[in-house]
Order: sequence, then structure tokens, then C-alpha cells
Amino acid sequence: MRSTRDIFLMTAALSGVLALALAGCAPHPPHTYRLTPAPGARYAVEGGSVEIHGEKFNLHLIPLDDLGRAAFIRARAAGAADPFAPGPGGISRYFTFKLSIENTGASRPVVFQPQSIFLASEMGDRLFPLDFPEAYRLLFGTASSDPRLADDLSKYLFDAGVSIDPGKRAEGLLVYPVAKLSAHKLRMELTLLSTDGEPNDNYDIFFMREKKE
Repeated sequence: MRSTRDIFLMTAALSGVLALALAGCAPHPPHTYRLTPAPGARYAVEGGSVEIHGEKFNLHLIPLDDLGRAAFIRARAAGAADPFAPGPGGISRYFTFKLSIENTGASRPVVFQPQSIFLASEMGDRLFPLDFPEAYRLLFGTASSDPRLADDLSKYLFDAGVSIDPGKRAEGLLVYPVAKLSAHKLRMELTLLSTDGEPNDNYDIFFMREKKE
């Protein structure tokens, strides 16, 4: 017959094994990611943002995480909730960039189409951002039923087409549905349209998708 001491030691050992097994089976928290600009030939990377200084414009592009996007939305539309917030389990559903363009030219507007600024992966996938009309169609009645949604979206998302007059600046968000994209390197193709018959101004901007610590 085993002594009380032996039984106690066996019970403690079994409890330890069971605890380790349960720990191994416990669900791991979802990974969160950030986008980091990679060096390129036609732009500079400064403090985590992309800077382009052209002959007729200055461009500033910075990736935002979920907290940064929510803060920008609140700053532009007081009291607005972030309709692009993470889904169940805290998993991010969107890539977000804040884009600022200043027209430094003397006579002509700077023009671009937000939905043409796509992200491409090394596997050939393409992601397109939501402009204001598309975001409203997607979100109203699903992510938000707030009657002020249309007015709020117009304050922080670009419209279907953007024209910036000389001496003016435009700033807004580019928001890309992530879906099940697993690529680690992304290329943003950004095109500024010509208004005077000259060739369009095209830029390839590269980003690395990295796990947050």
C-alpha cells in the first residue's frame, strides 16, 4: 500500500503534467502586424514615413496602426467611431495609410484617383483602397448604422477623385481591406495624373509587413 506521502507526490506530479498539457493546447493570441517603409530609388524614408519632393508637389505617406487610424478619425470627425476597427479576437482587418499631398506648383492642379493606388504582393495579389462612396456602401448597415456616417467618412477619406489647386493641400486615409493576405513585402503603385498632356508621374513605394512585438 502506498503511503499518504507517495500519493501526494504522485498527485502533484500528475497535476503538473496536466497543467503543461493544457498550456500547450491553449489558444495563442492573434498576431498583429505593422507596415514599415522599405528604401526606394525615388523617395526618402524619414521616421517611418515616406517623403517625395517633386517639382510641383510634396508628398507625405505614413502607415497607421489601428490606434493611429482611430486617433486620426477622431481628430477629423469629433465623436466618430472607427468603422474599420479590429474584428473578433482583435484581428486587424485593414491596412491604413495617411496620405498628405501639397501642390507647390504655380498654375496647375495635382490630380489622382485614390482607388487606383493599389498594393501588390510578391505573389501577385492586389488590394485596392476604399474611397468615400465605396466605403459608405460597404459599411452602412453592417459596421455602422449611424446616420452621420456619410458626413464623417467625407472628413477623413478621399473622394472618388482628388484635385489639389496650387498652394493647397489634401490629406486623408487610404484604407485597404486585408482579407487573407499573408505576403511580407508589398508594393504601392501611386500615380499622379497629368493635366497638361505630359506623362503621368508614377511611383513604386515598398513596405515590409512585420509582426509587432
